[in-house]
Amino acid sequence: MKNMKKKAVAVLGAATILGTSVFTGVMAAGTDVVGKIANMTIFNNGAAMSLPADQKPIIVNNRTYLPVRALGEALDKNIDWTASNPNSVYITDKSGQNQQDINYLLQQITKAQADVKEKDAKIVTLEDKVKELEAKLKEQDDKIGNLSDLEKKLNRDYGDYKKVRLDIVLKGDKDEVKVDVVVSKSDRGTWDNLYDKERKDLVEDIVYTIQKEYKNASVKGYVNSGLNSTSLDFYTDKRGDVQYYGTGSSSGSYLTATEMKTYLENRYRNDVDRVSVSVSGYNVDVEVDLYKDLYDSEIRNLVDEMKSDIVYQMKDVYKQDILIKVYYKNQKVY
Repeated sequence: MKNMKKKAVAVLGAATILGTSVFTGVMAAGTDVVGKIANMTIFNNGAAMSLPADQKPIIVNNRTYLPVRALGEALDKNIDWTASNPNSVYITDKSGQNQQDINYLLQQITKAQADVKEKDAKIVTLEDKVKELEAKLKEQDDKIGNLSDLEKKLNRDYGDYKKVRLDIVLKGDKDEVKVDVVVSKSDRGTWDNLYDKERKDLVEDIVYTIQKEYKNASVKGYVNSGLNSTSLDFYTDKRGDVQYYGTGSSSGSYLTATEMKTYLENRYRNDVDRVSVSVSGYNVDVEVDLYKDLYDSEIRNLVDEMKSDIVYQMKDVYKQDILIKVYYKNQKVY
């Protein structure tokens, strides 16, 4: 390759070229130099650069010099030289590219701000949900706590009634309280010997105590003595007075289908709007219209309780003979 002389100008370069380092160098203006055309490929971020044939790298004194214009344009820079100032080369960013970069960054900022806003909204929603659940949990704990305290009071006051030991259990909430009273097996004879008025006085005292704590609560319950003749099935009517249902097979007072309908409508009036009961042989068909929406578990409990009531109150009926259909707003839900 032939030698050649060139006057040096300010030259900039920085890259890795086939293992050869490219240096920046400054020489005094007007200095004659001897160099040779370098047969090498220049890579920009791993991509080979294509340089014009008359703008190849030059090696001078073991240093490699790159043509400013070819290098600058390959790096997407503006390269300017003016005849009025021949000793200066101006390297500047392309304004269009700068604006594109700015626009891209602004888009990224806007997107990031939107993401932050969305996440902030989700955090607020989750915080509100946590507060709502905490409030419900507190309300539930309050209800359970109050019922538990009231249950303890009833057992203290009436757990030993006229030498009859009783176990009193409360369920429900401040709007509806269910009472289960179980007579001790060893004291059932004593209970059976009480006057009917004495047994009902107990029920009414229990209901009165509950109503003092929960003024607007409806109360329903059952005193289980082991015998239908002395067991009591009771509820409070709209005025809050205690009413009693039939007493079952021992007294011979089984309910007819019409009476069973009235029984169920009264007993479950907090959930049920209408009940129809029809009997065909040993089969009992019941249709129930709810006046409020209930959870599936609540509907199942309602159906189970109704079946138990029907078995107890109607003659020769077994649970497997009972079919109960439940509707809410004309839609079958069970």
